[in-house]
Amino acid sequence: MRRIVMLLLIGFFVMTGEVSASRELLGVYESELFTIVDQKNAVTDRSKLIELTRKENETAKYVRAYRKLSGGGVMDDLDINQSYEGELPEVVTVGERWINNSTYAFGGGRNDYEIAQGLFDCSSFVHWAFDQVGIELGNRTSVTTDTLKYVGYSVSYENIQPGDLVFFDTYKVDGHVGIYAGDGMFIGAQGSTGVAYESMDGGYWRERFNDRIIRILWIS
Repeated sequence: MRRIVMLLLIGFFVMTGEVSASRELLGVYESELFTIVDQKNAVTDRSKLIELTRKENETAKYVRAYRKLSGGGVMDDLDINQSYEGELPEVVTVGERWINNSTYAFGGGRNDYEIAQGLFDCSSFVHWAFDQVGIELGNRTSVTTDTLKYVGYSVSYENIQPGDLVFFDTYKVDGHVGIYAGDGMFIGAQGSTGVAYESMDGGYWRERFNDRIIRILWIS
């Protein structure tokens, strides 16, 4: 019913050009989204986190729709500075079970058998980690760094938060992806180590970090 009401309202605003009304509704949904994000930062229960993530995904769709109607871009200047003081979000730490217990395999991690064996490439590991907290980043069998670029919205390095996706130019532009873990670190599946934490503050990964940072807020 809520979806039907939203579609009717969108049709009305498009026909009448009442941009100001759509902006008012945008403010309502943005406020709701901020509240959900704050609630997520405060909970530790897995089932509650999954429930809030689903609400966050649904609300973000309304924000996207009303931003289009009000003349703004899709999430282009939505300022959600999620604060993860204290414990890291589960999407970061859930992959620690594979540290020293996994093998990098290009194209691996796209079926249950390979995952059980700890065979991942960078994209499949990111997909697996988000799946563990109830967020599906597209089709597991076809996930790549190129598909992961479009599952959220861009943020600047100044606003980076644990749980954001970070991209690196390796064998191609955006050839590698990991999950930011705070303090200049990320967790990902690397060719030389399997799943491991790596530093972005110096050396190989600093040289190849391309400033692409994607924050996950909804399921496309």
